[in-house]
Amino acid sequence: MLGLVAQPPVIQSIDEMKKLKPVGFIARCQCGVIVGAMDYERTERAEASKLLGAWLADGCTVSPKLVAPWSISVGVCKCDDSEALADCAALK
Repeated sequence: MLGLVAQPPVIQSIDEMKKLKPVGFIARCQCGVIVGAMDYERTERAEASKLLGAWLADGCTVSPKLVAPWSISVGVCKCDDSEALADCAALK
């Protein structure tokens, strides 16, 4: 018996490709905890720019969320915890 393998859709032209725009962003701290989230569709652009800049300046990794709806649990940074810092240093 032959198994069928699903094939990805074939794109005929560049016009068929559509770049997704972010609907939100999450910020992950260097300790690995998600410390922030933003619904980009409901946030004023000036405020969004400030928040994204603050996350980046704090050393967070910012990732876009491309599909709605989405949800995420936000936690407290553990970088001040000496045990968490040792774990982070061990990963590098």
